[in-house]
Amino acid sequence: MTPPTPKALPASQRRAHHAQRWRWPLVGMLLLTIPAFYAELLEAAPAHWSNAVYFVAAVATAASMAQAGWGRRPPQPCCKPTRWTCC
Repeated sequence: MTPPTPKALPASQRRAHHAQRWRWPLVGMLLLTIPAFYAELLEAAPAHWSNAVYFVAAVATAASMAQAGWGRRPPQPCCKPTRWTCC
C-alpha cells in the first residue's frame, strides 16, 4: 500500500508534511550564514560569496513560508463587532 499523497491528506497534516520537508534544507541554509557572517567581520573587503549565501537563505526561507501559508484562509473574527462590544 502506498502512502497518501500530500494533496489527499487533511490540511493540518499537509502543513506538517511541508514543515518536515523544509526543515533540514532551512537548517543547512541558516548554518551556512554563520561562516558568511564571520567572513564579513574578518575581511576588509566584503565577500561576494557571503552575500550570495544570505540571498539563497532568504529565498529558501521565503519559499518555505509561502508554501506553508499557501491556501490557508485568513483568520475569521470571533464575533460581529457592534457599536458597544468588541472582540
